[in-house]
Amino acid sequence: MDVPFISSGALSRAHYAIVRNTELESSPRHVDQLLLDEIRRIRGLLIKPTISPAKCKECLIILLYCVTASPTGTIDDKAVYFALPHALNLAEAGKSVDAKRIGYLFCSEIMPPNHELQLMLVNTLRKDLESPFISQICLALDNIITLANDIIIPAVQIRLHDLLSHKVAHVRRRALLAFRSLARFQPELLEHIADNLTLRIKDSDQLVSCAALIVVSAVPESYPAADHTTPTFHRDVFFRILQTLYITQASEVATSLAMDQLQRITVERSPALLLTVFRLMIHTASSELASRGKTFINVCIDSIRGLLTSGKPNDVYLFLSCLECIDSIFWSGKSPDFPATLEGARLTLRILQGVDPGLLNTHYEIKLRAINANSDTDTLEVSIFRLLEVVAVQNSDDGESYARHFIDILKFSESVIPNIKHVILETVMKDILLQIQMRDINFRIGCASTVLTVLGDGDTYFGATMMVIIAVIATEYCHLISIHPSKLLSGLASRLEAHRPLVQDTCLLAILRVSIECDEISDNLRNTIQHLRDRSKSRIRRRCDQFLGFLDKRQTLVHLVQNARSASLPDFAEALERHEVDKATPASPSSESSGRGMTALRYTAYDTPRWIPRLHENEYGVLSRIAAGNLALGAGSEEMEIISLGLNADNSTMERKQVVEENSNRVDLISLNSAFTPESSGEKGGKGEDTNSNFEAMWETLGEESGVRGWHSGSIEKVVGELQELKGQEVKVISADVPRLQGETKVAITEGMMEVDAERGALLRLRAAEEGGSVWRLRSGDGGLRTAVKRKLWEE
Repeated sequence: MDVPFISSGALSRAHYAIVRNTELESSPRHVDQLLLDEIRRIRGLLIKPTISPAKCKECLIILLYCVTASPTGTIDDKAVYFALPHALNLAEAGKSVDAKRIGYLFCSEIMPPNHELQLMLVNTLRKDLESPFISQICLALDNIITLANDIIIPAVQIRLHDLLSHKVAHVRRRALLAFRSLARFQPELLEHIADNLTLRIKDSDQLVSCAALIVVSAVPESYPAADHTTPTFHRDVFFRILQTLYITQASEVATSLAMDQLQRITVERSPALLLTVFRLMIHTASSELASRGKTFINVCIDSIRGLLTSGKPNDVYLFLSCLECIDSIFWSGKSPDFPATLEGARLTLRILQGVDPGLLNTHYEIKLRAINANSDTDTLEVSIFRLLEVVAVQNSDDGESYARHFIDILKFSESVIPNIKHVILETVMKDILLQIQMRDINFRIGCASTVLTVLGDGDTYFGATMMVIIAVIATEYCHLISIHPSKLLSGLASRLEAHRPLVQDTCLLAILRVSIECDEISDNLRNTIQHLRDRSKSRIRRRCDQFLGFLDKRQTLVHLVQNARSASLPDFAEALERHEVDKATPASPSSESSGRGMTALRYTAYDTPRWIPRLHENEYGVLSRIAAGNLALGAGSEEMEIISLGLNADNSTMERKQVVEENSNRVDLISLNSAFTPESSGEKGGKGEDTNSNFEAMWETLGEESGVRGWHSGSIEKVVGELQELKGQEVKVISADVPRLQGETKVAITEGMMEVDAERGALLRLRAAEEGGSVWRLRSGDGGLRTAVKRKLWEE
């Protein structure tokens, strides 16, 4: 120790000497001997009755050094117990705060909890709490925080309660922390200060607010019902509030606070505050977040969206950490009530793929093992979708590998849960077709070749989802791959009878398209189609008749394909339906006939041309359409989205709408030359017409995005009967006729006598299906009710 006394900070020459000699001594045994000699010397000094407070303070400091500096630990606290009375005397009678602090410090370090002098120490603390000097009150509070035990509580409890409202912030803060320390021995203490604690949380001094929040977080069950949304909090106080709410899991307060402050935090660019706000949502129930609607979710996502494009690793980490706190149902598009706001899942997978491909392999295996026989259809569809996300990232440039993987996933799922073999998994199908459509031509051809090669294996069974995917791919890519079309026809035809009419209709369209690539149609294929026709109902019979009719009109079919808008299956289906409509339309009556009197019919009336549905854009921005009555149920949505993904994006919307207008503007010419006077429509007016108008207006208001459709094996009466079993819902059947929708039964589902609006209730259209059963279309702004009705109708 080469530091001179004047620069050492030692209290006295004796203090300097013991520290210097101890540091210069190399032997631990000799150090202990030096320290014991010093303790004996000080003991002799303290015996003297004339020792001054300053000298007593010096001796206590040296004794503390001797206890803590022993290298072997042989000198313990008991060796200096003789100085405890002197320390207590200094704490009580010391003239300065510094002297009293040394007395309290020695007691807190040396005195055991059960020592006989504890009561004297408590009495000294109580006297200092009642001192008129702020410094002594703060000193006593500091020592209560340090020396807290159950003996102190009765002596100081009342005074501490009064100090919570002291005019000095330092006193209020220490009083709060003293209650926190004492509450470890008597938790009910905080129940008595709940009102004061609420006030202190909103204290004008930020240090007092933080102390109050520390008290709350220490004992969560005592959390007071306070309003924490005061917008004037300092950043440090606000951060402490968020931490406290996270610890106490006060979800309702947390969500309200997050909603109020999220925009402010985003502006201030405080990563710590932002992450803390999102962590609050971990303890918030999904139903509570959902009740706040899309606006709240959009605010949350927008607050972190900018981090996604940042080049800084910390920003990307912050984005992923925040996104992890929100249930993926709110931003991934899994729920119809909350559309996808960003591709967080796929982005994360791409990042992990770049870091370590083994991570994705492990993730894939975990997700695959999660599929079990107890999974329902909705859960299974989500699991498969997650697996497809991994496969899409792992095979972003390899179409063949991507095809093999999604085929294996579907086969495995069908082996675990056989019931889904006849169910079309709409989300899965749309994702696969969209992934193929988004890639380059090499990827698409590789994927199509792999899928259609597997089709040639006649012993392999494919479920409904896979068969629709195969039909779409075969229609669009049969002319681009090297597989002989006869093998494709054989593979499609051999699997027709194993599936329901919905899948059969799609496959027959694909067979019609692929047959163009064949020079000759085999007798085996003819017989298969004829056999299917003989056993099927009107819809499939009609499709079989189309195939058999075009066998001798190959050039006509080639012409249809060439004039179709694209090579996709829906465009081919539209061209086929237009051809059927044109063929069924006779030549217009001659001018001679039309020039005769208007009192009699001069020609034979003919059926109104089939109505072709309007075109619309689906959620992917791709135009989709349906030929009347065909493939209408495939996607379970308003307009056949299962096949629309293969359309060319180059076709203009105006050109498509023009075709619809030309067909829909055709009218039955009998109305222009009729000998009969139209009946009065007066009897059809009144309440029934108003009810129907309200139904139609609300149907259009709800929009296609809130709709779903399907098929039910029972009659319309049976469907209505099953709907009446819904608990808490009233089912109203509306009898009304609309020229375009004649033959439909309209049903309104409401709670009690309330009307259907954009947020509650449901509307349903029912029509008898050609092949038996009922076709239904549902629209509802209430996601829960829509799901309940859908499950009720899909139970079969």
